[in-house]
Amino acid sequence: GVSVSVAPACDKADMNVTYSDSWFWDIVMYLRSMDIRFYKAPNGGLIASGHWKNSVLHQFPNADGVVQDLMDDIFKQTGEPSAVRTKAASN
Repeated sequence: GVSVSVAPACDKADMNVTYSDSWFWDIVMYLRSMDIRFYKAPNGGLIASGHWKNSVLHQFPNADGVVQDLMDDIFKQTGEPSAVRTKAASN
């Protein structure tokens, strides 16, 4: 439900989004941690953020599912719990 463009910083953006992910190897690659942060554009303060970390006795999570859950939590943080994913984002 969010319109996104990937481009160098521009003055028309409503916000900037950063993410960092960490992957590790154990039979197959698995997501170890994920951070997503939303900032006011162009160089403003933090609006909202989400963090997820796998446990020591890790699972092999679906990275897309982790990101979707983090985004849902971020929307709830910002007072937008009814934000709806587009069909493409729900796949």
